[in-house]
Amino acid sequence: MGKLKLTHRVVVVKKYILWLILIMTACGLLGSVQLRWSSDMATARSRFIEQSHAETRLSAEKIDSVLHSIYENLRTLASIPGIRNIDHSSINFSDESRTIAQQIYNNLATNMAISKIYVLPIDFDPKKLNPVTQKPQTPILTFDQFIVDVGDGQSNAQSISQLMDVMRPIAGKPAEIETFEYLQLVDHARWLQDHYANKSQISALDIPFISGSEIITSDNSVFTKSGKESDRYGIVFSVPYYDAKGQIKGLVSTVMLTANLRNSIPRADTTLLNVATKYNVSTAAMQNPFALFSKIQNTESKSIYSEKLNIATRDWRSPWLVYGEKADQDFYGSSIVRAIDVTRRNTTFGVLAAAALGALSLWLTTRNMKQASMLAESLNKARIIAEDSERSAQDNANQLQKLNDDISRLNMELAEKLNMLSKAQDDIVKKGKMAQLGHLVATVAHEIRNPLSGIRNSSFLLQRKLKDNPVDYTNYFTRIETGINRCDTIITQLLDYSRSRKLISENADISQWLEDLLNEHAVKLPPTVQLSLSLPENQFVVPFDKDRLRGGIVNLINNAAEALTGKSNEEAQSRLIEIELKHSERGAEIEVRDNGPGIPAEILAKIGEPLFTTKSFGTGLGIAMVQKTAELHGGGLEIQSEHGKGAAFKIWFPLLTEGTIAA
Repeated sequence: MGKLKLTHRVVVVKKYILWLILIMTACGLLGSVQLRWSSDMATARSRFIEQSHAETRLSAEKIDSVLHSIYENLRTLASIPGIRNIDHSSINFSDESRTIAQQIYNNLATNMAISKIYVLPIDFDPKKLNPVTQKPQTPILTFDQFIVDVGDGQSNAQSISQLMDVMRPIAGKPAEIETFEYLQLVDHARWLQDHYANKSQISALDIPFISGSEIITSDNSVFTKSGKESDRYGIVFSVPYYDAKGQIKGLVSTVMLTANLRNSIPRADTTLLNVATKYNVSTAAMQNPFALFSKIQNTESKSIYSEKLNIATRDWRSPWLVYGEKADQDFYGSSIVRAIDVTRRNTTFGVLAAAALGALSLWLTTRNMKQASMLAESLNKARIIAEDSERSAQDNANQLQKLNDDISRLNMELAEKLNMLSKAQDDIVKKGKMAQLGHLVATVAHEIRNPLSGIRNSSFLLQRKLKDNPVDYTNYFTRIETGINRCDTIITQLLDYSRSRKLISENADISQWLEDLLNEHAVKLPPTVQLSLSLPENQFVVPFDKDRLRGGIVNLINNAAEALTGKSNEEAQSRLIEIELKHSERGAEIEVRDNGPGIPAEILAKIGEPLFTTKSFGTGLGIAMVQKTAELHGGGLEIQSEHGKGAAFKIWFPLLTEGTIAA
C-alpha cells in the first residue's frame, strides 16, 4: 500500500513538472515571436525614416534650384551697366541693355514662370507724383511680356512702341492692380536702404536677396481660368543695384504667383515656408499657417517622420526652409509592416495551437497514468488498463501526428511570409536606388543647366556683336545652339524618367487622337518611309494622358524609321511602318510594327533596360520611358521581333475609369 502511495506521488510530481515545462515553452515561444516582431518593426521604421528623409532632401534641392535661378538672373540684371546707370525716366537706357533685360525676363518667365520684373529707384514712392508726368510714380522699367528679338534692328522708339503694344489691356480681361506690389516694393527699398546702403558692406557677387509676405498681385493669368481669388496671390523677390560709387541706387524685383511656385514643389508631403512671414506653399491642401508653424516649432513631434531642412539659397531678410512630414498611416499601412503583422499573427496562432494540442495530449497521458496506478492491484483491471492505454496511445500518436502536420503547415506559411517580407525589402531598396538616381539627376541637371543658360546668353550677345562682321559665323552659332538644345533634351529625358508625376488623364477618342498625331508626325519622317494606320470603325473613348502617350508612340515610330532607313536601295519601296489600334481582352492596344531588319536576340533581352542603347548618341531611355508610360496607365509593353523579319511593339492598358489611374 505504501508503495502504491509513493508511486502515485511520483506520478503527481511528474505531471506538474510536465505542465510547467509546457507552459514555460509556450511562453518562451510567444516572447520570441514578440521580440522578432519588435526587431522587424524597428528596422522597417528606420528604413521608412531614411527613405522619407531622402525624398524631402530631393524636394528641398529642387526648390532651392528654383530660388537660386531667380536670384542669379536678378543679380545678373542688377549688374548690367545700363541698369546701374539708368535715370528715372529711362531715357538713357540703350536698345542693347533693353534687349539683354528682355532676354533675362524671357528666361525667367519660361523656366521659372515669374509674372514680371520691375526696375525702380531706391526712393520709389507710388503716393508721390512724378515731377515730369505729374502722375503717381511708377517703376522705371516693367517687363511682363515674353517678346522674341525685341530691339533687334530697331530704334529705341520702335522697341518702346513694340513693348507698349503688348502691354495694352485686353478687352474682357480683369484689371491689373499693382497697388499691393508697389507697397511691397517700397518696403523692400526701405529695408535695403537701412541695411545695405553701400556696396562695401557686401562681397562682389554675394548681393542681398530678399522676399516679403504674400500679397495680391496684378497677375491674373491663373485667376481668369479658375476664378479663385487665392490664385492672384504671390510673392516679391528683390535685389539692389548700386552706382559707380557703390551707393545703393535702386532695386530689381520680380513677382511670382504662389500657384506657379507651388508647381515647383515635387511632392504633396513637402511644404515650402518662410519662418518670418508665416508664408507656406504646398501641393497638398493649404494648411493653417499658425497650426503648421506651431507644429514645426515643437521639437518633440509625435509623427514617425517629420523634418525641416534649410534652403541653401540665402534670403537675407527672412530665411526659407522645407518641412517634410508623412502621416503615420503611410508607415503602418505599408506592405512591409502589413507583412510583419501577418507573420506575427500567424506565428502566434501556431504557437498557441501547438500549446493547446500539447496540453490536451499531456492531460490525456496523465489521466491514463493515474488510472493505471489505481488499477494496478487487479490483473484483469491491468489488462483492461493496458488495452485502454494502447488505444489512448494510438490516439495520442494520431494527435501528435496532427500536431506535427499543423506545425509543418505553419512553418510553410512562415516561410511564405518571410519570402513576402524579403520581396518588400527588395522593393524598398529599389525605391531607394530610384530616389538616389533622382537626386543624382536633379544635381546634374542643376549643375549643367545653369552653365548652359550662361552659354546660350553669351552666344546670343556675341551673335549680336558680330552681326555686322564681314565674316559669316552663322554655322558656328547654329552648332552651339544645336548642342545646347541636345544637352537640354537629354537632361529633360533623365528628369522625366527619374521623377514620379501623376498622369493627367482625360476621356477622349483615342482613334481620332492617334490619327491626328500621325498626320502631324508623318512630315517629319524620311520620304522613303511609308505609314499605314488601322483604326476601329467606331469611336474608341478611353481615359489616357495625351502628352505621356504621345511621347511613347512618337518614340516607337522614330525607332522604326531609323531601323528602316538602314535598308538597301533595292528594298526602298518596302519601307513600311504599320500602326494598329484595337480593342482586346486586355483593353486598348496600340501596335507599332515595321518590316525592318529586326532585333537580334542578345539586344532584345536588354532593350527595356534604362540607359541601354546601341546608338552612338542618346540616353538609352526611349524604350524604358515607353514601358514606364504603359505601366503608369496600368498596362505594359510587349516586344516581338525575329531577326531579319521586322519588329513589333505593342502598348496596352486596361479600360479604367479616369479616377482610378494613379502615378
